[in-house]
Amino acid sequence: MEASLPAGLANFRLSLKSLISALVFSVFLPNVAFLCISSWLGIGRPYVNIDYIFMLVFFAFGFRFLGVIVGVVFLVVDMLSLFGQVLPIVRIGDFFYLLRFVFSASPEMPALLASGLVFVAVSLWVVAKFGRDVNRHAVLFILNVFLILYAVDVNTSTDERVRFYRASEGELVSSQAVSFFEARSASFLRNVELESDALIPYGRQSATDPWFAMKANNSLPQRMLLVVNESWGAPLDPSVRDSILAPVMGLPLEFIEQGTLPFVGVTIEGELRELCKRQPANFNLSNTVDGFSDCLPEMLRQKGYSTASLHGAVSRMYDRAYWYPRAGFEKSIFFESHKWPRRCHSFPGACDLDMADDIAGFFDPSGPRFLYWLTLNSHFAYDRRDIRVDVFDCDRFSISVGSESCRNLKLQAQFFSGLAKLLQRPSMQGVEVVVVGDHQPIIADLDERSRYFEEKKVSWVRFKIK
Repeated sequence: MEASLPAGLANFRLSLKSLISALVFSVFLPNVAFLCISSWLGIGRPYVNIDYIFMLVFFAFGFRFLGVIVGVVFLVVDMLSLFGQVLPIVRIGDFFYLLRFVFSASPEMPALLASGLVFVAVSLWVVAKFGRDVNRHAVLFILNVFLILYAVDVNTSTDERVRFYRASEGELVSSQAVSFFEARSASFLRNVELESDALIPYGRQSATDPWFAMKANNSLPQRMLLVVNESWGAPLDPSVRDSILAPVMGLPLEFIEQGTLPFVGVTIEGELRELCKRQPANFNLSNTVDGFSDCLPEMLRQKGYSTASLHGAVSRMYDRAYWYPRAGFEKSIFFESHKWPRRCHSFPGACDLDMADDIAGFFDPSGPRFLYWLTLNSHFAYDRRDIRVDVFDCDRFSISVGSESCRNLKLQAQFFSGLAKLLQRPSMQGVEVVVVGDHQPIIADLDERSRYFEEKKVSWVRFKIK
C-alpha cells in the first residue's frame, strides 16, 4: 500500500514545479539566447527582459492565441533592439531596404537572421506546448517580483539608458519594448519625426579645424579632399598606424600631420563634426534646413569652389539626399548614381576602390575644388570578401588572424593603398587631403577591441600632394 503525501506538501511541490516552469519559460530560455547574441555583438542588454513574463501570463490564463501574438511582437522587438544597435535602422523602411541585401552581405548577417527566425519559432512552440500547464499564481508571483525589481532599478539608476544606438549594459531587469520605443523617441533617434531645424554647435576638436581657421584668414588651399573614413579607430600600437599609412608616407608630400581625436558617436555625427563643426539636434535631417550655412562646402561654394560628395551607400540612408545639398554640395554621387562594376558586402553598396575614376575626374578641371568622400567598405562586420588587396600582416603585429580587428585593419590598409595610387594621378597634384575616422570600430568582442584600439578615439591625417 503506497503512502500518500500530505496535501500541503503535495501542493507545495506542485507550486514549486509550476514556479520553476514559469521561470524557465519566461526568464531563462528567451533571455539566455539574447544575452549570448548581445555578448557576441558587444552591445548592451538587460539580464532579464520582463516582456516575456507578460507573454506567459496570457498562456496561464488560457489566452493562448493572444499569447502567441504578444510573444511574436516581444521577440521581434527584442531582436530589433539588438540589431538596431549595430546597423543604422532609423526608419522601418531602412530595415526592409537592408533586408533586400541580407544574402549578399557579410555571412554573419544571414546567419543572424536565420538564427533569429529559428529561435522565434522554437521559443513560441515550447511556450505554446508547455506554457498552458504553468500555474497562473506562479506566473503572477514572478511578474510581481520582477516588476518590483524593475521599479527599483529605474528609480535608483543614474546612468543614461540609451546612447547612440548603444543600450546601457549590466541592468538586471528591464523591458526591451519600453527601451525600444524610448530609443526611437528620446535618445539616438531623438525622434525621426521631430521637426526641429537646429544643428547644435560642436565645441570639440575636429580634423578640419585647420581649414576652418584658414577660411577665417582667407588662406584656404585651392584643391581640397576630405575623407571621412568608416570605422578608422586609433590603434594602441603606433607601428600599426604607421604600417597602414605607409603608402601615403611614400608619396611626394609638401607636409604631413597626424594624430587622434576623442569622439563618441555614429557616422552621421562624425560627418557633421568635420563638415560643419555641428552635431544634430535630431535625426530627421530631411526636415532640417537651418544650421548649414556655416558648413565648409557651403562656405567654399560661396567663394567659387566647385563642391561635390561621394558615398557608396544609397542616398536615403540618414537623409543624405536632403541635407547634402543644404550643406553646400552642388553634386552628389551615391550607389544609385552609377552602374558599378561590383557590390561590396560589409555594408551593401559600391566598393570604395571602384570610385577612383570619379574622384580623379572631379579634380581634372582647373580652379578651386572641394570633394567630400565618405567611405563604406570598412563598415562592421568587415567582410573578408571586401579584402581585394591584402597588404596588412596581422601576424606581424600579434593581432589574431581572422579576428574582426584583423579584418578591420586589413580593410583600412587596403583603403590607404588604393588612396595612394589615386593620389599619384596627375589630376591630384596640389590637392590637400584630410582623412579622419568617423567613429571607433565596432568590435563584437570588447576585450579584443581593448587589446588593439584606444577607446573613444579616432585617427586623422592631413597632408598635401606636391
